Amino acid sequence: MAEKNEIRVLIKGKVLTLSGYEPVDYQQKIANYVNDKFNECERLNGFRFLNSDTKSILLELNIADDYFKAKSHLEVLEIEFEEKNKEIDKLKAEMETLNKKLREAKNQVAELQENVAASAAQIMRLETEMKKKS
Repeated sequence: MAEKNEIRVLIKGKVLTLSGYEPVDYQQKIANYVNDKFNECERLNGFRFLNSDTKSILLELNIADDYFKAKSHLEVLEIEFEEKNKEIDKLKAEMETLNKKLREAKNQVAELQENVAASAAQIMRLETEMKKKS
């Protein structure tokens, strides 16, 4: 079982202790994200004049907005990924068909080469026979 990690972070000007099984750098990344989001909201006109409950709700809404946008983007990427996989499967099947045709063509070339060699041998034999007769 993973070891529980604790980290002290500064969020919205307050020192908090986070604990969990996630790595310390991940916990710090989350705290930084929340802090950055809070600072982003602080730059909005009127935000600093709101009461703390309203500020928290707006911050939560902003984070939820980021989450749903990221989730929507992920869904689009998953659809694109599936489409690309289908395209890859189609191209693989096409490649297999072309490889089969190539093998068949190579076999035909080999067969034709054998026929040419046999014909050349027959021509030489016939020419030799004709020279003997003449």
